[in-house]
Amino acid sequence: MMHTTARLVVITLLLPWTLVFAQVNGQQKPTGIGVEGQPQFSSQTLPDPSTYQHSVSLANVGSGNYSMAFALENGAKSVRFLMMLSGVQLNRAWMGIGFGSSMLSSGFIITHLLANGSVEMHEHTHRNQYAPPTSHEDPKNWVMEPLNGGYVNGIMFSEFRRPVDPPPPVEYPHVTLSFMSPQHMIWAYNPASKINTLGHYFTYHMPNDDNGNGLPHLPNQTHGALLVDYTRATVEPIPLNPYPPKVAHGSLMFIAWLVILPMGAFISRYLRFIPNWIYFHLTAQLLGVLIIITSFVVILATYINYNYPHAILGTTMIGLLCLQLLLGLGNRKMLRSVLPYSPRRQFIRIFHRTLGYTLLLAAIAQVALGLRILFPFEERRGLAFWIVYIIVAGLWILLFLGTELYRRLFLSVKDKTVPAPEVEQGNKFLEAGKPVPKGMTELAKVQDEKVYPDLLSYDWRSLDKAVSDGAILVVANGRYVYDASQWLRSHPGGQIILLAVAGTDISSDYFHEAGYDAAEFTPPRRIPLQRAERQDVTTLHESIPSTTPSNLAPDSLTSMSGTTEFMETSHYLTEEDWSKIVRARRTHVHTKVAIMRLSNLLVGELHPSHKRWQKALNQGSEPTLVNQDVGDGNDDAQNRLFDPEEYRRYALTSKTLVNPNTPGHPIFRLRFCLLYPYERRQGEPEIIYPGQAMEIQIRPHADRIPLSRYYSPVHGNMMALEVLVKMYPGDGVSGYLGKQRLGERQFKIRGPLGDPLVGPERPLGFGGTGADWVPEDMLFVSAGTGITPFLQLLQYLFLPTSVPLLANGDYTPAMSDEIALHEGDTIVVQHHYLDGWALGRNITTGEEGAFPLPKTHPRTSTKLTLLNAVHAPQDIIGTDLIDAVLLSYPRHLQVHHVISLREGSVENVSGFVYRGHVCEAVLAQAVSNESMGDEENERRSGRHAVVCGPPQFNSAMVDQLIYKFGYQSTDVTMLTSDSPYWYHHLETCNG
Repeated sequence: MMHTTARLVVITLLLPWTLVFAQVNGQQKPTGIGVEGQPQFSSQTLPDPSTYQHSVSLANVGSGNYSMAFALENGAKSVRFLMMLSGVQLNRAWMGIGFGSSMLSSGFIITHLLANGSVEMHEHTHRNQYAPPTSHEDPKNWVMEPLNGGYVNGIMFSEFRRPVDPPPPVEYPHVTLSFMSPQHMIWAYNPASKINTLGHYFTYHMPNDDNGNGLPHLPNQTHGALLVDYTRATVEPIPLNPYPPKVAHGSLMFIAWLVILPMGAFISRYLRFIPNWIYFHLTAQLLGVLIIITSFVVILATYINYNYPHAILGTTMIGLLCLQLLLGLGNRKMLRSVLPYSPRRQFIRIFHRTLGYTLLLAAIAQVALGLRILFPFEERRGLAFWIVYIIVAGLWILLFLGTELYRRLFLSVKDKTVPAPEVEQGNKFLEAGKPVPKGMTELAKVQDEKVYPDLLSYDWRSLDKAVSDGAILVVANGRYVYDASQWLRSHPGGQIILLAVAGTDISSDYFHEAGYDAAEFTPPRRIPLQRAERQDVTTLHESIPSTTPSNLAPDSLTSMSGTTEFMETSHYLTEEDWSKIVRARRTHVHTKVAIMRLSNLLVGELHPSHKRWQKALNQGSEPTLVNQDVGDGNDDAQNRLFDPEEYRRYALTSKTLVNPNTPGHPIFRLRFCLLYPYERRQGEPEIIYPGQAMEIQIRPHADRIPLSRYYSPVHGNMMALEVLVKMYPGDGVSGYLGKQRLGERQFKIRGPLGDPLVGPERPLGFGGTGADWVPEDMLFVSAGTGITPFLQLLQYLFLPTSVPLLANGDYTPAMSDEIALHEGDTIVVQHHYLDGWALGRNITTGEEGAFPLPKTHPRTSTKLTLLNAVHAPQDIIGTDLIDAVLLSYPRHLQVHHVISLREGSVENVSGFVYRGHVCEAVLAQAVSNESMGDEENERRSGRHAVVCGPPQFNSAMVDQLIYKFGYQSTDVTMLTSDSPYWYHHLETCNG
């Protein structure tokens, strides 16, 4: 009450000054003052429009009209306006003009007819909506001067003055009137207004009759637009900015953002089990983008204003949508690529997905902002549109959330993720959780419900042949063959995955059941570093016996009980190996829907080759093709019959350049580890014997057949193996392998293939003579990386681990970490330092520590001679192994290197070195190392030669050995990279 009284006092004090101001400026005497101080007029005399420069009828209203007149004043610094409305019953009517082209950008002057018959004028500003503009009733911020007004004989009128160039805004901006070009203006009226949500009699002016465009010749137009030229005193009525384009814009955006794009996202997220889902997704997204861009162009052609949230957010979303389109096309291209899965690809994929969902959420807000512009929520005229919006947006939200929840609760195979090994003291890896292999169980359930009388029969060889011919066949559960060709273009992980797994068993990665092996993983024990002050083993060479036993007597092993931990073949992986394995796996949990989809792709059944089956039977084991107990998580459930023709997948975990600064081709030492190391096969070999090869298959191009090459591992077993690869330029296997990065691909490798150079059925130390399993004299002629089988043989014969050796004499420890040896003691090597010393355990005494290898007999009496041809000194590989054997057993190895390049130091090269090429004279030096018989040119029995190098080199060397040095054709073995099998000379010539 006090507040109202104070207002009245202030108004009473200001009223005389207001009257004086009005008289000075031509303003009529106000008959009242509003609550905010705005003047109110009740003039009983109509103004004369002829006193204005120009008068125009804006609309025919019943029997009258709505008109406007204006005149320039004060030297064209201001404009005086007259507004008149008549012809209909007026009840709390309002009329107004706006300076601008639309409701979204104009400043307004509105005249209101009050209940007492007086009128008052206010300035209004737009709300960036097709809604009643905001009223400013306090005159202190006006630039408009109210002059006169009233309601006389059914005619409502008002007069006001407005400056052409308003002063800077205090609380809200004012439009500058244009004299340089015609001024856009809009007008509207409502003869019988209702109370709006703000409590004012200022409601929607209602549509034009017959959806008219506001031109004066049309009846009952409630709003329209003008072009006013103040300098020429002309007024040109113009059609309104068409409302239908805005509705079309909003409708198209609604359909695109809230119907088509969510549909495409839903397909991509939840319907990927449908073949060719990617094409449905792409079609929906491209159609949505096309509609959005079309709608954007439509609105740009009719209206441009970026000063409100809807326009700012919309423009931002258009830019992000274009980026999203590029990301989607890039992601699609990568799905079709055979390039490795890189962090960049992972970033693009995650960013594409995140940006897509962000845009969909932003679209919900953006459509609401658009509806707020066209159909303000407080006005009932747009209620139907709001209802449709809420229903559609709500349905999508419920559909996404409900489907995601259903998928997680009922469709997901709840395997645990692949656990990363954790390290604690003692270098033990902790068990991170052992998942139940439910995926395979789910497939077994589905598979058992089906009957397949006409399945094709495959073995691993025929399966590989079909894959090489273009089929995308995979094996699951060790038994069933599935044709995944229809998924090649639409697999969520890209076709690189299908190409990598084609022809292999996908049980572990498809069903996410390999997480268990992290708990099984045990890194190698820590090996003490070699001590620099240890004795030089060359001082012990004089004490080496001149003869070496050809075998170990069985009774020498009687004291080895309880030492199996040293006798077992090593299956160690390093932490670095494990990290690269996990990275290369890219394991994904497939839903039960995907598993059921896989069951529908069944085309065949896998059977072991007859040779492997028969071999298993001969060994007294019952070969089980498929373990029926697939759900118990036991190791035995993972075992299947081993077949060297089966491709298994490996990860590249280490890559080392072994000949840096070479003028020739670089040579890399590559380490491959089995992708699922503890998925063992029944009858799987523990050793890859010298002379055997592993076949590595690559597929550098999706549309070409796979390429493969045979490599003899320089070290390793079926779990982890290392090969030497000379990198040649081009698209060949070596060039491809040399360019690969660690952990980025899965490599298909099978083997071991071919016959070994030694007889594994009668290994040394368990009966038989040396001649039974390895020749007494062996000449190995190699070129380049052809030395690899020799290095393999060298380690197998002279640098074994977990193999019993006999001490050839006594050794007294010189340091605290060394062990004593006595002639006849049995020692097992745990680690070779490659300097003539080894770490091991004396089984006879139980001591463990370092000892000199020259004080032991090698496991064989064989004498090896190496003739190695290389391009440059830097190309000599395996020098660490060669030097280790020369230091340990110098009487059992002689080395000859032939270097074709004249430059380069050979100071640190062990053995005999020749410059040039291998010729008869050089070959004679190597051959002469073999023991001679009693008669001239008669060699003792048991000699053998192995040749390994390029084809032309092999042929030349074999010819020399046979025709120049008297070798029998059966005494010469030739190894090639084109085949895992070695040939005798006559067989090669006949082939």
